[in-house]
Amino acid sequence: MTLKQKQRIKNTVWKSKRARETMSGIEEPFRGSVMLKTTSQKKPQITIAVMASVKKEIRVAPEYLYFGIINKDKDLDEKSLQRTTVISQMRTDDLKITTIETSQDWIKTAIDTNKEGKQYTITISLNKDKLPQGKFREIVSIHTQSKEKPEVSKIIVEGKVL
Repeated sequence: MTLKQKQRIKNTVWKSKRARETMSGIEEPFRGSVMLKTTSQKKPQITIAVMASVKKEIRVAPEYLYFGIINKDKDLDEKSLQRTTVISQMRTDDLKITTIETSQDWIKTAIDTNKEGKQYTITISLNKDKLPQGKFREIVSIHTQSKEKPEVSKIIVEGKVL
């Protein structure tokens, strides 16, 4: 090992130039740099370029469901109070949805299996008789079990009731 290779690193600084986060993690490739501060007088710091593409274990699309303006006085069909989202395992075929929690009792969910262990469609519906007046922004949490990593994915449910 040369003297340069034996230099001690004092600390590391990460500077990300392009990373976009969603509720379920980093969504796209990113670039950045790592700055190493050393004890060397010739090279007190070294900058290393880093490029990476992080693949999420589980993908939820869409993560945001907007129900718009809901007028309870008008005749509402059930389809207008339903939205769907698809949850997929990105790397393996061992996805299992263990539980789905809603932040309000007027939000109901149903699961359809598209591909066992790989992809599910979740239908989120609102109970028109229990909807509160005004704006709402609620969360649906999907708990999954995978051999790689158990996760909780969150979906935002939003709208306004007149």
